This record gives sequence, structure tokens and C-alpha cells, in this order.
Amino acid sequence: MRKIFLTILVIINSANSIAQSPQSQYREAAENLNFEIEVMAEKKLCPGVRLVKSCGNLVCEKNKRETIKNCPSDCLKGVKVRSYNNIILCQDYVSTQIPINKEEVQDIIKKAIFKKSKVKVIGKSHSATDILCSKGLALPMEKFDKVLGITDSKYGKVVEAESGITVFKLSEWLSEKGYALKGIPHMGFRDVSIGGAIATASHGSTPKHTGVLSNIVMAMEFVDGKGNIQNREYDEDLISNQKFEFKALRASLGLLGVVTKMKLLIQPQFNLHVKTSYHRDSTILKRGLLNSIADCDFGQFNWFPGSNKIVKTCGAKTADKAKRGAQNRLLDPAIPPFLSKPFKQILQLGTCNNRVMCLMERVRYWQFKLQPPFVYGGKKKKKRYSHNLVGKSHRMVSSHLTKSQAGFFQMDWELAVPEKFIQPAFEAIYKMAKEKNICLPLVGVFIRFAPIDDATLIGHTSSLEKGPWQKGKIAAFFEMPVYIPLGFSKKKFDQYEKKYRDFANMLIKNFHGRPHWGKNKTWTFEKVKDQGTYQTNLEQFKKIAKKFDPNKIFTNKFSSEIGLTN
Repeated sequence: MRKIFLTILVIINSANSIAQSPQSQYREAAENLNFEIEVMAEKKLCPGVRLVKSCGNLVCEKNKRETIKNCPSDCLKGVKVRSYNNIILCQDYVSTQIPINKEEVQDIIKKAIFKKSKVKVIGKSHSATDILCSKGLALPMEKFDKVLGITDSKYGKVVEAESGITVFKLSEWLSEKGYALKGIPHMGFRDVSIGGAIATASHGSTPKHTGVLSNIVMAMEFVDGKGNIQNREYDEDLISNQKFEFKALRASLGLLGVVTKMKLLIQPQFNLHVKTSYHRDSTILKRGLLNSIADCDFGQFNWFPGSNKIVKTCGAKTADKAKRGAQNRLLDPAIPPFLSKPFKQILQLGTCNNRVMCLMERVRYWQFKLQPPFVYGGKKKKKRYSHNLVGKSHRMVSSHLTKSQAGFFQMDWELAVPEKFIQPAFEAIYKMAKEKNICLPLVGVFIRFAPIDDATLIGHTSSLEKGPWQKGKIAAFFEMPVYIPLGFSKKKFDQYEKKYRDFANMLIKNFHGRPHWGKNKTWTFEKVKDQGTYQTNLEQFKKIAKKFDPNKIFTNKFSSEIGLTN
């Protein structure tokens, strides 16, 4: 096993050389790695080690022993909508229709009412919960991808854009005009649609500024559940009911209508000076998460609990010039394509032998040190890695997703915790991780931050009148991205997953945790509903959903189970 560890480390450290000479000695190293894995597969130390090489290419290969049971992503028929990670597979859609304008959306909704059918808006399918699935018609909004211009509003300049455009494409357009989205609301993954990101209250990471994209929505056009075009604009002087409606629209989970366009607050473009530093986790534990990140405009941690290490990323606004080609590559590491299958196989082995998983976590941590998640360089020049780099704000806080993601199965457990419980929660997770020997070789435990606010009803950072979710305080997001093994029996999989279920359950039960709407499993949302974590906000949302969607066009099983619709 030590030989495997060293071989992977050498290959990763030499990724740039590999790109320059694909027939180099490193291919020979990879072949040796494959040989070592095959020897382990022959010993049948873990089910699914060979299966992971083929499963995930969306072709059911019976000659490789793929079945609906062990490889549903490839063998399950009738899947019209699937999550980006192939975990959520929606079979019940009757058809898919891609509208090109709001009039066509109106027509679709009115026909659905007549047929008593369902309609579900689809963005980039980055949400990996059952909110993605429904019956009837799937409605991808990919044609709604235009920026309509910049105008003035009562609260400052706004950009008007259609809902299907990606956050990164919109930010690039704004940057060319000398602007950026207000605050630091960009998610770690940059290629989500603004409509989907807003609907799920997705977030960036900042202890100082607006960190949730939903919060900067100032106007919205949408087609409601009666087929009518509705326009809503934010105003602090709105009467109570109208304020609640706009808060609901800002984070709607697609349950109030089909959003066609919106206006978002913007600000002058700025650069970030980002530094990556490396620490023992005990050092951060002693100093405190918030104290360690307090001086950062953009700040997050990647904690590798099995290695006792934390990678801190801290970005400060600066007037310094951006380095040519500077950008974030956290989710797109330079792992050679020919290493992706062996990497998956080793992770599969790690699900049966935790020592292997911890070994791989060490590899990933050392890759962070050898290849920091920030690069710069022109198109014709070789990309260079940096621990200390200045770049345009949106490029420094978000990343593309690696192409090696195809055929890679992962589950994201993420919960938000209010400021009062951030440090106690971290201490409890720390203790649990050490006791259960949790090792996370993907990106470790993501720890991110955003101010608590009153901009939405059901956003993860929405404030409440009573309790710890108080406006003006900070929330921390604890996320465990976990590899999902193939070929396990239900019993064996439940045993493997238990420690991650315990993590989510503990944060909800003991620390007022709120699960991210685009991640986790349905039971986490049901538990939050039963505990009253959102107090009366869920009921208020339900009333608004009934008003805008009396025919239940946009409801699905998920929304009913978690108490957002009848």
C-alpha cells in the first residue's frame, strides 16, 4: 500500500510534465499502479473494485457485470433527469421541453393545468436531492441565458439577466463592464445557473459580506402556477405579506413558479489577494474558527481530519493588479486523466479498509501543498501554481469542476450552524472525526461562512426572532463530500454511511443545524421540520406556495414530505 501512496504522489507532483509528454515515464508508473490494484482486486478484498472502472459512463455493460442493482446510473432505463453526480435518477418524467421565451413557458403551464400534470424547472442539475425529481414535464431553462443590461435602482446598480445563465458567465460579462456581483456570493462551483443557485439559497464563503446569491435579488419575473406572468420588486417599505412573498421568491426551490429573469445588485469590480496556508488542526481548534478567519473578505477551510491538517484560504480586497490568468482550481485539480480510474478503484478499496482511505487523504493533502488551488499564466504559457496570488474576485472564489467527475459518485453532507454554536459544533465534529477515524480524501471537510440575514424565508442563513439564528451574526457551513461505493449490499452500505448520518444528525439535534437544500438526504429536512428549526417560516412559505401555485403544478413528493407544500 505504501508503494501505491508514493506512486500517486509522484504522478500528481509531476502533472505538468505529464501534460507536456504524455508518453513519459509517468505512464509507466501508472501502469504499475494499475497492476498493484488488479492484484488487490484478485484477492477480493472489497466488492466493486473492478466495477468502478466502467460504471458511470451511462452505458450498461453486461459483459462487465453491470446491473440495475449495482450500477443504476448506467442500467436504469427511462432516466430523463439526473443530478450532476449521478446519485439522483429521476424516472417519472413523461417528457422534456426546452422553452425559448416566457410566452412559451405560459403555454406549457396552462396545458399542464388542463392535463392536471406537473412541471419541474431544471437548471444545471447540481442539486443532488429529491427536489430534482417530479412527474410530468421537465423544463430545462438553458435557452434563458442572456444578460439584459445594467440599470439603476433605489438601492444601487443592478444587472438584469435571464435565469438560465451561469453565475460565472454572468460574472465574466460584468467584469468586462467593470462590475461584480454584490458581496462575495459565488459558490465554490462556478457553472451553476443563477436561477438554480438562487432557488436553493446557495452560498459562497465570507464572514464580512453578503455571502448568499439569493440576498442580492432585487426584482424577479416569473410565470406562476396559473400561467400568469408575475413581476415582483423588492422595497423595504412593502407591507408585511408582500415582504414575506419576496423573501419566499428569493429562495423558492422552484415551488412558486418558473423564473424567467431577475435583477441582482452589483458593485464595482475588485481584486482579491488570496493566500493559502497550512496548519495543524489542533492549532485552529485552539484559536477558534471565527478568530482564524476574521480578517478575510473571502475565507474558508479544507480540513483533513485523518491527517490532522487544515488548509486555510484567505482573500483580502486589494488595489493591486490581478496576475494574468489568475484563477481558482480547487475543484479542478491537475490529476492526469489516466489516473482517474485507478484513483476511483483505490477509493473503493478505502470504503472496505479505512487505512487505505486515510492514506488517500494524505495524498490529497500533499497535493494541496504541491499544487495549491490557485494558478496563473497566459494561454500559451504553462500554468503556474501559487500560494499567494491576486486575481479578479469571481475567478478567485470559484472553480470549474474536473472532467474526471464523470462516472465519479459522491454524496455531499452539508449543514449550516449559527454563530453561537460554531465553535462547540467544530469541537464535537473534531471529537467524532478522531473517534470514528474519519478520513476524507476528496477535499476534506469544507468549512465556509456567511452572515445571517433576513433576506429569505428558508435560506440557510435566514434570521429568526428568537433563538440563535440572529441577524448580524455569522453562520458556518460544515460540509463532508463523501465517496459513494459501488456493489455493496444495503447492510454493508448502511454500515459505511453511518458515521456521516451521525454527523448530520448531531448538527441538527445539538447545534440548530440546517441542511443545504441542494445536498443531504430527505430525512435531514424532515428532522429539521419536526424540530421547528425554521420556526414559523416553513408555514409561511407553504401559504405563499398555495397562493402562487393553487393547482399544485410545481409540487413534488420531496416538497410535501418536508412540509413546504401540501
